[in-house]
Amino acid sequence: MIFGSIIYWMVGLAPTGQRFFIYIAILFIFSLVMNQMLSIFAAVAKTKTGVQGAGSCVLLMLILTCGFIVTPDNIPVYYKWIYWWNPLAWAYRALLVNEFTYSEWDPISEVTGMRIGDTILVTTGFVDGNGEPFGQDWIAYSFAYMVPFWTVCTIISGLCLKFIRVEGISSAVTSMQDGTNGDTSFDTERTDGSTEMTIPFKPVTLSFKNICYDVASSKGTSTLRLLNNVDGLFEAGKMIALMGSSGSGKTTLLVSLDV
Repeated sequence: MIFGSIIYWMVGLAPTGQRFFIYIAILFIFSLVMNQMLSIFAAVAKTKTGVQGAGSCVLLMLILTCGFIVTPDNIPVYYKWIYWWNPLAWAYRALLVNEFTYSEWDPISEVTGMRIGDTILVTTGFVDGNGEPFGQDWIAYSFAYMVPFWTVCTIISGLCLKFIRVEGISSAVTSMQDGTNGDTSFDTERTDGSTEMTIPFKPVTLSFKNICYDVASSKGTSTLRLLNNVDGLFEAGKMIALMGSSGSGKTTLLVSLDV
């Protein structure tokens, strides 16, 4: 909403409150539609990669057939159904009509004999079945299409969550916490009554002292010391942050400990 508000006045679109709020309303409902449509993939896909792949393909199709890259009158007949199904096309058409039906575009074009706004709509292919430029009533048609579209996507998303939802790792974690996966129970009771999850292997504390690491110099026979008497303690069950600037020897330390 903030981005759309800044852009509207920055590019100099129709400077009236009515058309501005129509513009914001179009952006708002279209945002809801896209989020709800893509949530269907999130409800059925097993991985994030699957969601991103499916979502990218759908977005590419929507962009190609919305009338911006390829004008509507140049979209092949066998792809026209995608254009009329495409919610981005309905939103984009409404935005164009909202702008070019403004009185600033009323002067008559000497070339076409029509309003300049209508001339722009006709030359970019935004015309109805009779070849007439889309009028303001198509803004209402856009809302009449996108609101039911959002409703249908919400219903489908809910059904997918109920019947197709892939639980994946969460089920495995639940079974582990219940102690049903093998003979090992992963829950231990603390003295204060709370429960903590234990790891199914023996904890080990790693300590090291005076770690040095030398490498041969690229020139001559001398050596370079990358680590010089480094001490440390990695306690079991605690997260350790190994921090330092680039080239300070973090990776070298880990490699030397692994060796």
